[in-house]
Amino acid sequence: MDKIEILMYHDVYRESPLESGFPSKGACYYKVSEGAFERQVRAIASYEDDNRPTLTFDDGGTSFYTIIAPILEKYNLKGVFFIATDYIGKDGFMTLEQMRELAERGHIIGSHSCSHNADMGSLSFDERRREWTDSVMVLNEIIGQPITCISVPNGYVNYEDSVFFKELGITTVYTSKIGEYKNREEILFVGRYGIKKSLTIENFNSVLCKGGFYKKEKLIQDSVNLVKSVLGQNIYGKIKSVIRKHQK
Repeated sequence: MDKIEILMYHDVYRESPLESGFPSKGACYYKVSEGAFERQVRAIASYEDDNRPTLTFDDGGTSFYTIIAPILEKYNLKGVFFIATDYIGKDGFMTLEQMRELAERGHIIGSHSCSHNADMGSLSFDERRREWTDSVMVLNEIIGQPITCISVPNGYVNYEDSVFFKELGITTVYTSKIGEYKNREEILFVGRYGIKKSLTIENFNSVLCKGGFYKKEKLIQDSVNLVKSVLGQNIYGKIKSVIRKHQK
């Protein structure tokens, strides 16, 4: 059976999506309740090791430390946690000590840029270089070991950035393109399936085994990526914001 290589999560909450991470409506769209998350982790743990997906988590919210890591460890799993370094220690985000402890407990720490710019595509090459360089340097110092992976905020990917990713010691870039697997300048770009708050356990199981629901989602995303390439990142982002305002 094929497996989903990577799952992309954000925050997990107990009572309110505003407990951890970014408070925007767009961010809350991807936040999962504690009960739903544990059901999903339990489903993953029921698979043999070779068929288990990698679990990644974006942004750096406090739930990484307070909810997510304890549930993963309960089922003998580890996470890959991506941190937007400008927000370390701010309300709703992890502290230096919490990040360091997660690394010591065997979880992987990666960069999610400094500022989590909503449109990385609007930045110049030099601005993007600074975003990633500064973030990686901060994280290297915090956890005392090299950072080798990053995830790109909001799914924006510029493959020419491979030039400085390589200089920074980055070997893997996680994107939000389902099924992506590309090698550029010895940098591996791998896609992830984004977990939304509305995902039922039945559809989650379909994602794990690449069933009909997963195939439909991938087809939709492939179509969206085609539209994005035609309209451009900026126009697409504005249309997406309008659509999200009308979603519950």
